[in-house]
Amino acid sequence: MPPLPPPEMIWDVLLHAVLPALAVAAIVFALANRLFAPKYADLAGALGLIAGVALGVWLRGVATLNSSDSPWNRLPLAALAALWIGRAARFSELHPIEGWLLRGATASGIAWWVVPDHACADISWLKPAFAIMILAEWAILECSAQEPPGGTIPFALALTFFIAGGVLIHASMAGLTDVSVVLASALVGIAIVAAWRQLDASGIAPALAVLLPGLLLMGQRETFSEVPWQAFVLAAGAPLMLIFAFPMRRWDSVGLRVVQLTLVAFPLVAAMALAMQAGPLEFE
Repeated sequence: MPPLPPPEMIWDVLLHAVLPALAVAAIVFALANRLFAPKYADLAGALGLIAGVALGVWLRGVATLNSSDSPWNRLPLAALAALWIGRAARFSELHPIEGWLLRGATASGIAWWVVPDHACADISWLKPAFAIMILAEWAILECSAQEPPGGTIPFALALTFFIAGGVLIHASMAGLTDVSVVLASALVGIAIVAAWRQLDASGIAPALAVLLPGLLLMGQRETFSEVPWQAFVLAAGAPLMLIFAFPMRRWDSVGLRVVQLTLVAFPLVAAMALAMQAGPLEFE
């Protein structure tokens, strides 16, 4: 069994990351949905995510992802841009093909804007692969969260970011781990409200499709840990497994939700197992 952090460290994270992000995300999501639904229901999820994560990141003091003047620090701005462009892509005036062309252009622009050139020195195709990952997760998460609505997809994403934090802490990326924990906490808050009211939380998909692979790619390229690259890829790509649940969307909702959670859990278990093989954690 891996060593557990000391109780005072657990309490500090709960008090200054988990509970504030969870509570604020849930409250803002519920209030915004009450104000904007049904026309702007997807916007409510985005506002809840922004509020919860902003508070948690501020309390943990991890607003800057990289200590140097690095393009990686543009990742939060890129996620915000994806949120609003995702909203614009849903405008009724746009043809669906035009909407997806807009999403594709956004994913490509983010990849070239955020990933530093030095990170691609030995992998020339890294930026195109990152753009494809963003667009694929964007599409799959948005479709999965829309139908059926509810808390399953936000909860699956909360689990994904929690495991991503586990991979990152094994890679000695404490700051990115804090960000992942804050994101996971905010998503739990959104999941609770979405499950309670059976709400559409698909508005969060664009930002998370940017942040999940972005944080893990940054963690893998900016560290020299023993954690294998496969652990980062498995955690980053876990939401892609939801595509295998698409043929089952006519199932009863309980069966579909169990399948969705199980599909996402498989790569996450493998990612965590690989990260733990790199060595035990040491807590000061």
